[in-house]
Amino acid sequence: MDNNLKHLHPVLQDIIPLFLTECHNEGFVVKIVEGYRNKDLQQLLYSQGRINDCNIIESHHYPYSMHNWGLAFKICRNDGKGLYNNHGLWFNQVGKIGTEHGLTWSENKKEYFQLSIYGDTPNKLIRKYGSPEHFISSWGKNPSCPHNYYALSLKFKKPTSTWICSVQRILGIKRDKNDVNGILKKSIEINKCKNYNHPLVDRVQRRLIELEYYDKTRELTGIYDDYTKNCIIAVQKDIGLLECKCDGIIRKKDDVWKVLLGIIQK
Repeated sequence: MDNNLKHLHPVLQDIIPLFLTECHNEGFVVKIVEGYRNKDLQQLLYSQGRINDCNIIESHHYPYSMHNWGLAFKICRNDGKGLYNNHGLWFNQVGKIGTEHGLTWSENKKEYFQLSIYGDTPNKLIRKYGSPEHFISSWGKNPSCPHNYYALSLKFKKPTSTWICSVQRILGIKRDKNDVNGILKKSIEINKCKNYNHPLVDRVQRRLIELEYYDKTRELTGIYDDYTKNCIIAVQKDIGLLECKCDGIIRKKDDVWKVLLGIIQK
């Protein structure tokens, strides 16, 4: 198994040392036992129990494991009390520390953590990036893409409650500053041909100012013009979309809306 942190996504390389340090400070001795899996390893694990008499140990073939994308890792206890002994809810407490550092953790897979800001399932990653090879080859090549996780979370900070409620009013849904998912469900497509003068365009522009994509000294037009389109393209590049999908179009329920709503953030 590969436990070399340098083979994981650069954002995870930032998070994991901080995560391990906090675990140690809280009295939890954690060891990383597995991280990235290449195609050969994934297919080897998947074949076990299917082409021989061993037990099946892996449910997913390549590239349908988050390990293949360098976005997941597994841990164990390293305190001599049993590698996977959850006495005293040891893994639950470590899992809570992980989530506080922006990792995804579930009690059903207590030793497993993943980074979900680029996509929380392999299917979503495939739709956005094509393949693990393409995704991995892009790491660090886009100078506008902040790989430091805390820089990323700051860049995509949450919107104000006033902004949220104003968007809800425009969409005709109940005002609730905590219900950004309700806005996402009702979100619309915006581009230079469709909804280009919709009242939401003004809110999008104001949000882009807050996220420092739109020049705050520039007049707000409320029109989806070339300048606004270029701001959206910058957002799409920062969240690592394939070049062909960095087209300046805001689609229903897409990752641009998630950035505007503060869903993609720490």
